[in-house]
Amino acid sequence: GRTASLLWLTPERLRIEQEIRKMQRAVEQSPATVVITDPNGTIEYVNSRFLQTTGYGAGEVIGQNPRILKSGDKGPEEYAELWATILAGQEWRGEFLNRRKDGSLYWEAAIISPIRDERGVVTNFMGIKEDITDRKKMEADLIHARAKAELDAAEEKILEGLLRLSLARVPMQEFLNRVIDTLVDEVPWLKVLPKGGIFLTSDKGNGKQLNLIASHELDAEILNSCAAVEFGSCLCGRVAESRKLLHDGHVGSDHDIAFDGMEPHGHYVVPIVHGDAVLGVLVLYLPDGHARNPDEEQFLRRAADVLSIGISRRYAAAELERAKEIAEAANQAKSSFLSSMSHELRTPLNAILGFAQVMQFNPGEPLTEKQKGSIEQIMKGGEHLLNLINEVLDLSKIETGEFKPDFEDFLPAKSIDQCLVMTQAMAQKYGVAVRMDGDAADLPYIRADRMRFEQVLLNLLSNAVKYNHAGGSVILSFRRRDEDRLRIAITDTGPGIARDVQDQVFMPFRRLGRESGAIEGTGIGLYITKDLVELMNGRIGFDSTPGEGTTFWVEFPVVGKASDPVARAAAALDDSPFKPVAAPSERVHTVLYVEANPANAEVMKHLFAMMDGVELRLAQDAELGIAMAQGDPPDLILMDINLPGMNGIEATRVLKESGNTAGIPVFAVSAEAMQNTIDKAMAMGFADYITKPINLAEVADKVRKALGLA
Repeated sequence: GRTASLLWLTPERLRIEQEIRKMQRAVEQSPATVVITDPNGTIEYVNSRFLQTTGYGAGEVIGQNPRILKSGDKGPEEYAELWATILAGQEWRGEFLNRRKDGSLYWEAAIISPIRDERGVVTNFMGIKEDITDRKKMEADLIHARAKAELDAAEEKILEGLLRLSLARVPMQEFLNRVIDTLVDEVPWLKVLPKGGIFLTSDKGNGKQLNLIASHELDAEILNSCAAVEFGSCLCGRVAESRKLLHDGHVGSDHDIAFDGMEPHGHYVVPIVHGDAVLGVLVLYLPDGHARNPDEEQFLRRAADVLSIGISRRYAAAELERAKEIAEAANQAKSSFLSSMSHELRTPLNAILGFAQVMQFNPGEPLTEKQKGSIEQIMKGGEHLLNLINEVLDLSKIETGEFKPDFEDFLPAKSIDQCLVMTQAMAQKYGVAVRMDGDAADLPYIRADRMRFEQVLLNLLSNAVKYNHAGGSVILSFRRRDEDRLRIAITDTGPGIARDVQDQVFMPFRRLGRESGAIEGTGIGLYITKDLVELMNGRIGFDSTPGEGTTFWVEFPVVGKASDPVARAAAALDDSPFKPVAAPSERVHTVLYVEANPANAEVMKHLFAMMDGVELRLAQDAELGIAMAQGDPPDLILMDINLPGMNGIEATRVLKESGNTAGIPVFAVSAEAMQNTIDKAMAMGFADYITKPINLAEVADKVRKALGLA
């Protein structure tokens, strides 16, 4: 029976032994680390993975405690909690940072479980552990990357704020104060003390001295000692010289300034560089022993770059403002000079042209043919000089923006006819035929400054005549370009404009190779003409063929007014300023002329002697003029502006405030022809403004209209 029993058990035991061996191989070959200890924690078994992971041999660990792997990562309380769990028969799960035999560290995720016998008594503990070093590294890298991204975002936000501040229109002092306050108070990851300052290099970055401009809670001793620092002196001076960021975790003997009570500290000193110039340095205080931090240094370099933008922009803005002030002063000086020059030239020219006109138009004293020729030469020379003065003044008005077109809607027929008539004398002299192609009476209303429109046509017509040849012709034509614009073209048969200078036609002071010719001019006529046309919302251009001739054209806006035959007929009437009054009044109208210059007064006397029904009274100064006006009020007052003593403006103010003279119209008479002067005079209550040298026909017309005789 015993033999039969043994034979029956043998296969079972074999099976059990096979299972045991299978389990042993599974544990031995497991990719996880397996450790088995007795109840006291003494190692009884480790598998091959344990030996591979730790670097120990089996003989070195059997009989030892697992604490041989401790790295110090866990404290006693954590191990106490572990033992309490497994001694209570429960499973413990956690992570260890262990140390290999060679001292290197690795991470493991562990499960430690009690092993019980058939009676339930704990006989051993088994730990199964997985190497998670790579996973922990990935987690750490991810955390670091996230922290870096958050830091970068925070840095960008700070730098963006500093950049906006750099570009804002705030003064330099406020800008620097706000920057240093931001850096020491609002950048939590920047491990600095709440102290710092910004130095700027003298002479806007071109000097060799640093001046403390902005500071934050610096000691009084530092404020006094570091108000000005030479390049090469102390930390900030040496950084300015080297142009390299400096980190000093503990200020020692290289700090040139020390005082009682100065606490240990460190410094970041950052150069503020723009191009080749060191604009200044940024100085921040650090806790004593501060370790160098590449991220902080990179941030501070970028902050210094933003600072350089803000500083250089403010320097540039200051230079621009200074240049603007200089330009405005120069422009004002130019305007004053032109005004003075105009006055000084117009005053004697008024007498020359005035007496010439009196002699020319005085029917009571007819001239001989020789005298007529002499007077014509005087008028020609005087008018040429006046044109030169007017061109220079027009150029100044346009360049300074003083010229403002006086827009009106008008039929251009009368203006075109007048310009053609005014050109005839010059055309006859040069032997050039001037004619119009078409009927100007059919032209539509245009919107422009009438006087400047005529100036444009006269300039183009006179150029077409002057730059022509004997026997040549000038044709003025017109056509609608479209519903909105009228084109007026002036075509000559002159030599044309050379192709290599055609791009200079509208440039100032260019006479296109005719400087040495017999034709007089300044070379600014076309330049002014172009500006006048464009200021009136028009266009100008030309086509020229050397050897055949040139066509200049201008276009002006057409306005949608209905065609009015009566208006067209009225616009074409020739109103002569010296024409007889249709129904002259028997009453004699009085005009008071207040003028200190005897020659100018004499010219006006001759003019009024030719006007029926008008009596001229003269006063040599403002005081006499006021007395005469108040004693026997005239119908009209002509007031020279530049009177000795009380000027004409003050005299007019007195008259306007006096009861019996307040309603008398007063014309300003002056050699001041600048537009701003005219505008100011009109704003002061003058009824009109007459510029010297006077045009007798124009003055006569204005006087008649003011007196109700026209």
